[in-house]
Amino acid sequence: MNEVNILEHDLVPEHIVLDTDEEEAFLKKYNITRDASPWRGFTSSYIEEEASKEIMAQKIKGSDFKAIPSLAKYSRSGMIVISRCEKLHRIAVDSSLFSDLKRADATYKAQGRFLIGIYKDTSFKKFKPHELAEFLIESQIINTFWHIESEICLIAEKDSTSEYTAYYKGKHVYFTNSKNEESLGFTIIIKKKSGEMFIETM
Repeated sequence: MNEVNILEHDLVPEHIVLDTDEEEAFLKKYNITRDASPWRGFTSSYIEEEASKEIMAQKIKGSDFKAIPSLAKYSRSGMIVISRCEKLHRIAVDSSLFSDLKRADATYKAQGRFLIGIYKDTSFKKFKPHELAEFLIESQIINTFWHIESEICLIAEKDSTSEYTAYYKGKHVYFTNSKNEESLGFTIIIKKKSGEMFIETM
């Protein structure tokens, strides 16, 4: 009887294997894929690709922007926090919680500290800081891959009266003439007084 490697089956998505020390140390793991991107179908041209780097803050209720089912867990008391508009090919966040945002690139190691935008609810009643960091990753406001997917581990967090910091390590998959894997390392910093949200690459 022939042995079958199920990981090579067409219906099994590609997986990224972490080093043993990283695997044992993480607090939480995320698998971020192109198929789950809120921008899927919105970046077919250079103009749309550039436009996708800016996220509008606006009143979502009653607009042409609709909820993104894969991010429904981030709704708060019936409020749609992030949404997409098929007509405009744009993503928006609710203006009562956020300023306009800029998408950050966690794969760009030379960028240093990058301001994503402002979280307005500095009482952190709607989102605790760690929930906000998770939202930035899973909504892909922080972009963690070039072409296919990334696997990221939360390896440490610090929470003081002035700021929350989360530390991440992982890998992302991309293609040139062949498949490539590249390491990722970044931190998310949320200032509690100002609501500023930063990413810093390592």
